[in-house]
Amino acid sequence: MTHVARKERTIALDAEYVEVDASGAEFRYRIGEDGCAHIVRCRSCATCVHIPEAISGCPVVGLDASSFANLTKVQRIVCPRHLRHIGCRAFERCMDLCSIEFNDSLEAIDAEAFLLCRSLDAVDLPCSLRKLGVNLAGAQGARFDFRSTDIRISPESPYLFADEQGVVYERTEDGLVLVDGTRFSGSVLTAHPQTIAIGVRALALNAQVEEVRLPEGCRRIEREAFRGCSSLRFVNFPDSLEEIQRAAFSCTALESVRLPRRCVRIHETALVTGPVNPNTAGRPYAGSIRQISVDPLNPMFCMCGEVLCRRVASDLQAESNSAEREMLEAIACPNKVDEVNLPETVVRVSPYAFAGTTYIGHLNVSERIACPEVGYLLPHLSCGRFTVRSVQPIGDIDTVSLEMPERGATKKILEEAFADGLNVERLLAAYDEALPSVSDRLVQARQMIARLASPLLLADGSRQLFESVIVGSLNTVCANFGARSYWTGFEQMVDAGLLDAQSITAVIGMLTELGDAPASGYLLGLKQRRFGKVLWDYDL
Repeated sequence: MTHVARKERTIALDAEYVEVDASGAEFRYRIGEDGCAHIVRCRSCATCVHIPEAISGCPVVGLDASSFANLTKVQRIVCPRHLRHIGCRAFERCMDLCSIEFNDSLEAIDAEAFLLCRSLDAVDLPCSLRKLGVNLAGAQGARFDFRSTDIRISPESPYLFADEQGVVYERTEDGLVLVDGTRFSGSVLTAHPQTIAIGVRALALNAQVEEVRLPEGCRRIEREAFRGCSSLRFVNFPDSLEEIQRAAFSCTALESVRLPRRCVRIHETALVTGPVNPNTAGRPYAGSIRQISVDPLNPMFCMCGEVLCRRVASDLQAESNSAEREMLEAIACPNKVDEVNLPETVVRVSPYAFAGTTYIGHLNVSERIACPEVGYLLPHLSCGRFTVRSVQPIGDIDTVSLEMPERGATKKILEEAFADGLNVERLLAAYDEALPSVSDRLVQARQMIARLASPLLLADGSRQLFESVIVGSLNTVCANFGARSYWTGFEQMVDAGLLDAQSITAVIGMLTELGDAPASGYLLGLKQRRFGKVLWDYDL
């Protein structure tokens, strides 16, 4: 039931009430702790809306998020003289709005306040404005843009100014903060020489910019600063840079990163160039970063091969009982890497370390390494070989090295292996369970033969299944190995007992009939080395 607020009523803080003015406009409002009124929602069919100066005797100082959204008939809005704050998307989809009148008390307008106001030609911002949200009217390059709205900042403003490229800066005591570059339409954005920070979502969704040049003196890249800049390939990191916040380069095409000496604060998603939202966690995608490097004098970060690592806190040193050694956490890896060899000092992998890594030729880690329970465990798309150095040797074996199968199987194997901390027994069990479902029969045969040749923790059931698969297609497997000069496979077949003195002779005859002289010759030499010479060998 709707109630009309009366001045004599005792108003509860943050409770919502309704006031209807003479024109029939309905204002839902709340009273904040400051004793002032904040409009929560306005409903009106009028073409001109005058926001009341006061409600229930309380001055109106704020318009909450989406408070005037979707007023389809309004053409003109007049703001009250005490208004200080306009919330995010406050006037979104006021399609016919062509005029809005501010006062000299307005201090802040949040992001996208005039989104999709397609009839709004220009917005003149008062000199009193101190804080300006990004992308006020649906800027160029944004997916929801209808048309260009001119955002005018008074040249007399002591708090804000826009350069000749339309990039908006906020003045602070230390320097300038770039707060809105979404309307920039060029390919190369050169920040003002006095810029000290790139603000929150400052260039978000700008699909035009390809390169951003930051001046010496810039210290921060704030959260989501370049999110959705799909064409952005290069950003220089000046020596003064100290911090890169969450999802700063999400959904960009950034190709290279060089962390300067002073950059010691980086969020775990700072260098992720794909999606980082919770509902996309675990979904593989191709990252764009090809190269990462660090100033050797950086006290917080270093490189282990091509993997960016962070020096971790003393609590992990205590857990590892290695207080004297440097402990590291892997936090970022390029898109494609031939070799990742993480030494014993790398004791942890951050959730997004391999988020955009689509291929690793050979991944070599210690069983001691800790990986996240949620997030991107390791590269899900393609990992050629996975090697684990065991904490406790199994018999006389302290290293397990496996050629990984196709993508889906690799993902399942790694998820099982890391289910509760990396474990070699679970890794081998998951690997053996996955091999029968590998669709590429040659790859399947090669990997089964390798397991039979080195049957560490190989269950009897898996052994029998692998042997039956190989023996049932022995000639086909050997012909394929010979055609590809895969001599290691023949050696492993002998080690596994799949080829003995009698069967290897038959295979040599088969390959000879096929005209594969190199393979026949290799097998003959293998037979003589493993089983000795017989008269038939000389006749061949």
